[in-house]
Amino acid sequence: MEEAELCRNALAHAKERELELHIAIEILQRERSSLKERLEESRDFYNRAETRADRLEAKLHEMSQSLAHLVDQRDRILANSIMRSRVSEKIKNGRLVLVLSDPVT
Repeated sequence: MEEAELCRNALAHAKERELELHIAIEILQRERSSLKERLEESRDFYNRAETRADRLEAKLHEMSQSLAHLVDQRDRILANSIMRSRVSEKIKNGRLVLVLSDPVT
């Protein structure tokens, strides 16, 4: 009888262990599923962020080009204005005076 009792105990222990392993497997499968969902959400977030960054980078490039164009225009206008201005010396009332012709307005 003692051997039969040991077999029953071993069988009961094996069934408990099998149940524990089944529960552990179920938990792991749920965690795996949850992690897959989180990974997919992270990929979506990354793709949206990358698209947004590309769009902002293009906008920044466009603004930089516009600013460069404005600076270039300002420099050309300023250069033309400076070239039109002339300085000459004249004597008035016995004193040497600098006279600016076509000043920049």
